[in-house]
Amino acid sequence: MRDFDEGATVAMVIGGEFTGRPKSTKGYALRIGEDLYWDEAPADAPGFWSNFLDHGRDPNCRFLDFDPSLPGAKLVATREIRKGDEMFLNYAEYHRNNPTF
Repeated sequence: MRDFDEGATVAMVIGGEFTGRPKSTKGYALRIGEDLYWDEAPADAPGFWSNFLDHGRDPNCRFLDFDPSLPGAKLVATREIRKGDEMFLNYAEYHRNNPTF
């Protein structure tokens, strides 16, 4: 990994799937609409690492431009991320019913 300035694209995450309900056996999916989820990427997908983005109340990254016509989702830095920092999303930003452990 490397450093990212605020607003920088961290990655175009490929491998997740837009679904009407979570398909994963573990139930891990980010709810992004009333009937729309960004389901976890399978272990052999390039974006598998994104399954491990944890919730944080002070997130340093965010998915932008969720669009089912795209092959993935754009992840951007919402503040500076230094090499070695853990990346966090605020799950509640996507849907009020997402868990915020």
